[in-house]
Amino acid sequence: MEYVEIYVDSRDAVQTNPPTLITDWPTFRFDTPVSDIAQMKVLEAAIPFSYYTINQNNNTFTLIESLIGSTTVTIPEGNYNSTTITSTLSTLLSTASPAGRTYSCTYSNTTGKLAIVASSGPFVLQLPTSSLQIILGLNAYNTSTGPTLLFPNVAQLTGENYLYLSSDKLGPIFQTYLPTTAQQFPPSKGPQISRIPVDVNPGEVIYYRDPAPEKWFDTQNLFKLQNFDLYFTLGSSNQKVSFNGQGFSIKLGLLINPAIHNRSKQNASFTATKMVMG
Repeated sequence: MEYVEIYVDSRDAVQTNPPTLITDWPTFRFDTPVSDIAQMKVLEAAIPFSYYTINQNNNTFTLIESLIGSTTVTIPEGNYNSTTITSTLSTLLSTASPAGRTYSCTYSNTTGKLAIVASSGPFVLQLPTSSLQIILGLNAYNTSTGPTLLFPNVAQLTGENYLYLSSDKLGPIFQTYLPTTAQQFPPSKGPQISRIPVDVNPGEVIYYRDPAPEKWFDTQNLFKLQNFDLYFTLGSSNQKVSFNGQGFSIKLGLLINPAIHNRSKQNASFTATKMVMG
């Protein structure tokens, strides 16, 4: 079989579906299609950690002060470390408090957990999104003990540990499966074509290389490829990742088998002969 590589950069694409940016959901088009594709896989990727772990899809939660009232708290979009998240939460909670309470947030380098102490209590933090729960180390519903709330889980301030490279066109072809509870678009085959670990910090670049070079995906009935889309999702979220104007690049490997085309022509010829004879 003939070996072919395809190099794509999201800046060299066209916009798939406005208002989504080209760099977030690009579609790649080729003047000359690649035909007779037998197998395919993702070989390499360069992905900027320019996306925000706290973003417009997960940056709100509810502060409930017992017998006083409740309010929505919105964390500004961005990436946070232990210093910036504690100062931000302290300010936001104190400003939003229906009772005018003062809140102080701290982070333990020993346990990796956050804690909040109010000037008086008790209070509840209610988080609607699982991604924010993971980042802060909270559950969906968290009740303080008196004025103190010790967060139950370790904070994961860099967000999810992996990205899914996905494609609405190529995803159904790749033999990649998720458990029922993790499927983004049940019951149809998901768009995921590769799972990529996030092993760098915000502001750096994730460099991925295929860990199993001897293994390939059969492409089933994809005999010709002239255009395809790509995008990323973060962890279990089905939201397309926003790279904030930065581009990503992907290298695809294809194995070409001309016998596929030849067999197709032979079958077509045989069918045509039968039709004439009939």
